[in-house]
Amino acid sequence: NKGLTRCNALVFPPIGRGGYTKPFAYYNIPGITQNPIDENGWCKGAPRLCFNVVPTNKHQFLFIAEGFKDLWMLHQVIVGTALEEQLLIATSTHGSRVPEEVKNNPALFHTYEKVFLGQDGDPAGDDIAFEWLSHIGPRAYRVTPPIPRVEGKDWTDYFRDGTRNVKHFAEILAQAEILNSRDLVTKTLNYEDAKIGQFFTLPELDARSAYYNGYMYYAVEIVEVGLDSNGGKGMNATTKIIRSDRQMLNVIPVNRSVNYTTNQRQFHRLSDGTMLKCVPTVSASATWKWEDVYAWLNGDFKPRRLGTIVDSMVSAMKSRVWLPNEDDYTVLSLVMVTTYVQQIFDAVPFLLATGPAGSGKTELGRVLSLLGCNAVVTGDISSKTITRLIDQTKGFLIIDDAEKLSRSGKGGNGDIDDLLQILKVSYKKSSATRQVTDNKTMQVSELDFYGVKLFTNTKGMEDILATRTIPIHTRKPQNGFKQAELPVDVLRGLRAELHAWAMENASWVHDIYKTFAVSNRDDEITTPLRVFAQMENRTDWAELTDRLISRMSADRQAESSDSPEGYVREAVMNIARRGYLSVTMEHVLMEMEMLVPEHFGKEFTTDIPEWKHAGWAKRTLYGLGYINDKSGKRVRVAGREVPMQRLYDLSPGLFAEIEKIAPAAYQDMISKERIHGNDYCRKHMKCHQCPYENISCDIRNKTNKR
Repeated sequence: NKGLTRCNALVFPPIGRGGYTKPFAYYNIPGITQNPIDENGWCKGAPRLCFNVVPTNKHQFLFIAEGFKDLWMLHQVIVGTALEEQLLIATSTHGSRVPEEVKNNPALFHTYEKVFLGQDGDPAGDDIAFEWLSHIGPRAYRVTPPIPRVEGKDWTDYFRDGTRNVKHFAEILAQAEILNSRDLVTKTLNYEDAKIGQFFTLPELDARSAYYNGYMYYAVEIVEVGLDSNGGKGMNATTKIIRSDRQMLNVIPVNRSVNYTTNQRQFHRLSDGTMLKCVPTVSASATWKWEDVYAWLNGDFKPRRLGTIVDSMVSAMKSRVWLPNEDDYTVLSLVMVTTYVQQIFDAVPFLLATGPAGSGKTELGRVLSLLGCNAVVTGDISSKTITRLIDQTKGFLIIDDAEKLSRSGKGGNGDIDDLLQILKVSYKKSSATRQVTDNKTMQVSELDFYGVKLFTNTKGMEDILATRTIPIHTRKPQNGFKQAELPVDVLRGLRAELHAWAMENASWVHDIYKTFAVSNRDDEITTPLRVFAQMENRTDWAELTDRLISRMSADRQAESSDSPEGYVREAVMNIARRGYLSVTMEHVLMEMEMLVPEHFGKEFTTDIPEWKHAGWAKRTLYGLGYINDKSGKRVRVAGREVPMQRLYDLSPGLFAEIEKIAPAAYQDMISKERIHGNDYCRKHMKCHQCPYENISCDIRNKTNKR
């Protein structure tokens, strides 16, 4: 600087690979140097790699010191010893910065067996060592002076008093720990913990809706009122991230100045330091409204227990939709709960509502759209649109009238095949992503189409897709069912409760889920239901899940969820699980009629399908190995006046199969009182107490039992 005298510094020429180099370096001598640039040392120009001596081929090891004082001290320690010929000592003319020649020459350190990173034993020294590690690779060892880790304590301090010598130094080097270069790469990045020199995989948190590092995240958009540039009142729409510990976080850009011509990417983080995979946007169909979020954040909204919420869901559903299988109301409710915490699970189920026209499929979808998380209803759209829609909504997708996804859908159609392929992998988190290119910017982005989905159609589901799907059969209402007015406010209130419940219980859901092991796909997609059953200690939910798996397993074996063989198999398993040791075919057919859709197996409504004949049921069950013989003994099932029916013993093979596919249901079954098949009618004094009350019954038709 003009007019400023700088003098009396220690001046020296650093040693490079070929000997002494320029420009010279300087060191401040406290009390002597006038106007030093730095309280330690300094050097003009770019950082250079310098040594204690000119490097030779005899040097087996390299020691990198943080500065010249340490380099000189260590040289004095090893000079005149065997270690002098083996160990080369290096530093940078700018101690905290790695020279460009190191960054640009990855092979620079390959001739050394070990490279010791000997920067100071304090956090600043660790950061510098970490940066050097990124350029050295798998032969780097961290070594620090064995003195208290206090800022500024270095090798000069360690050897200053003269009581320590090369023997002590050699022992320290021998005990040095190797640094794993994999430590440079990490998946979890908190901005505050990032060290210069680290490399990171892309952050994983998509904060629009996610479970990450023990927290649930959900994006909401709010309008903030503040001061504008003129000092007046202004409004601004902004995205906030709600974390499950009742924290509301801001989204902050990391590198505010981005040169897009060099393909530099703008990264963002949350105000808690968590790095983000992408800029969070609010779901296009967000279902957690700000007024409910605000009340929950302030502790003014407390959700009820899950069991109570589910019971309310079942009641609301029953008021609008009639389903032939009573279990399905609870199954659907638990799957809707799954949509709120689906990011915790590795796999989730699909739902298929199938039945004849006018049987309530669309209405069922309407009710579920008011119960599911970020639910959106769509029709027959392209695979590309569906993929983007799922990614944007991050929730529950309903595809109404999905006839092209049925077995009878037209094959060979490119778009249909592409859609099927997308849906087949979207039940599993690990496979539900797709790379797409923006035609305008040509930038590649990743779309995530994982999550629960509901399909409705009249013809069932394509075979492979069906293996990921829970079938829900719909029929035209019976028993004088009267549809109540749609309880919109009730359903929206339940949805707000489910959002709050998910936030408060996400960690618990995760911990229980990790205790489950799955052995097949049916277990995989129904585990969420088992998690909820365990959380609420609801054995009835666990038993319901067993029955569901049995039904799904029957569909797999019969290769068709709509086949007569699949239904008769499910019917006889249901009967066996209630404790029956034997059955009549009339009993099996009435149970089966509870399961099949209306007009199942009929070409015309007046037809009597083959499956309704006792002879067909007997042949089928005998062929499956579920009954022991074809003849059966003639018995009366409800007194003298009742027509005779043939009774067939259920085979051990049937019970073994139940034990294999549903162990919990099997244990419950063997604990029940055993029932003989000729007693199924005697169990009910009046017909209105019988589960088959609304089904044509030969006993009721030919006797006076009512």
